Amino acid sequence: MARAKILTCISICIVLALVNSTYVWGEDAYTPLDMRVQLYQDGVVEIEYTLEVDPQEPRVNVTLYGQNYWDLIILDEYGLPLEYSIKTANLMIDTLGAYEVVVTYSTPDLTNKTASTWSLSLNSSVETIILLPEDAIILGLEPAPSTLAMTSIGIILTMPPSNLRITYTLGASGTKDTTLAKINEAEQLIQEINERHINVTEAEILLDSSQQAYSEENYIQAQDYAEQAIEKAQYTQTLANNASEKINEADNFISLAEESGRTTQLEEAKASLDEARIAYKHGNYEVASARAVEAIESANLSKTPDRNNISLYAVSLIGLSIIGFLIYRYLNFDQREVISEINLEHIFDENPQLRQDEREVVELIANSPEGLFASEIRDRFDLPRSTAWRMINRLEEAEILKTSMIGRETHVEISNKYRGKHDD
Repeated sequence: MARAKILTCISICIVLALVNSTYVWGEDAYTPLDMRVQLYQDGVVEIEYTLEVDPQEPRVNVTLYGQNYWDLIILDEYGLPLEYSIKTANLMIDTLGAYEVVVTYSTPDLTNKTASTWSLSLNSSVETIILLPEDAIILGLEPAPSTLAMTSIGIILTMPPSNLRITYTLGASGTKDTTLAKINEAEQLIQEINERHINVTEAEILLDSSQQAYSEENYIQAQDYAEQAIEKAQYTQTLANNASEKINEADNFISLAEESGRTTQLEEAKASLDEARIAYKHGNYEVASARAVEAIESANLSKTPDRNNISLYAVSLIGLSIIGFLIYRYLNFDQREVISEINLEHIFDENPQLRQDEREVVELIANSPEGLFASEIRDRFDLPRSTAWRMINRLEEAEILKTSMIGRETHVEISNKYRGKHDD
């Protein structure tokens, strides 16, 4: 009885060993013979892959090219279909008794299109025959083909085993007339978008490159640049439209919060909205959208403040501001007595780099003997808080303005550098 149990265990171990060894053998139990690749105008690639297999192996495990597979057919050397299973890119074929296997399928994953230029990338361990679309124009080959034939059905390439890359374009692409038409299309689109005050600098650079290539009679490259310019302009326009919608949405959320008295966290929302508008103005539309979303989130989180606390806080703030201003006036009283009129012409002569809006701010402050608060400047010129702050900071760095804190307010005045004094 014990002997029978031992024999049974030994038999089970042998069977398991055979099963496991068969699976391992199956992974490398084939030899690639050749591969044929046909490209279609929509970028889909049809692959025919021929393998030599061991007829004693029950199955082989084959790795497919691409991630998506259509019309998968697997035949033996007699044209008879074979059973298979597939998981991700691994194809398990039941090949017992077969000497040769032909795998045929289509995939869209091996080609890529940029503007009018298509590219095929394929790492092949066997000689590969490639049939391009009938109206294809080859732009680049890597490596050099073993043979190249022009036929009535298209260009046929024989490529050696290697990491293959082929670039090509289709149709009448690259002729003088079609290229000029594409350049005109790009110019018109960019002009229309510019009229909406959308920054399409990247598209304009591509258009310049297209026009340069056209002047050099490199029409294929010129058309490619023109189509890239169109794609970039359209993409930028979409980004700008999204950013504009988000900014308007944030503005509405902030207004609703103010109307309902929900003012906590509202300053954060306003600051984010100001940053969004600045980013939009400079053409950073993705950043503008992100900041606008932050403003929306802050506005949504805003709540009505505690009335008792806010009243006490407001009274304290007003009191501190009054005391601070009185101290400031007392400390600067003697100085104001001797300060003469400010020479604006002298300021502008020494600072020709000032923009018109900066000049207007400087003139307003110069005509205010006791200076102004930053909030007054913002209100007078309808400036966002961040924009006003940046401007004041630039003018202070140029030693035109000086700032000081009075309570929680920033006080701004012309610096002593541009103030004359009376002769007493």
